[in-house]
Amino acid sequence: MADTPAAEEIRKWNKWFAAECNNRAWRLAEQPSRTPAGDQEMVHCAHAAALHWSKVGTALHQAPAANDERSLHNTHYARAKVLGAALTDDEERAIFEATFRTVPAP
Repeated sequence: MADTPAAEEIRKWNKWFAAECNNRAWRLAEQPSRTPAGDQEMVHCAHAAALHWSKVGTALHQAPAANDERSLHNTHYARAKVLGAALTDDEERAIFEATFRTVPAP
């Protein structure tokens, strides 16, 4: 049996998987349409990212998901809309708007 990796090595890998899974989930979310398999992969990637961020992330990385809670979705959607409108950098605003268009409106 292999030796147990050092804690720092485990932390490094958790951070790597957290970022990779998070980025993959966002790439899938930004697609204008997905297959059912793509939807499933997106959800699995988001869950995997949440798991790995729970090991190494800050409170920012561990924000609760809205899931099916309508009022929580409404609150976060409205807040994101305000923050997106406040972006002054054209490139940042374009990235935000491309992503935000894929989020279902309340």
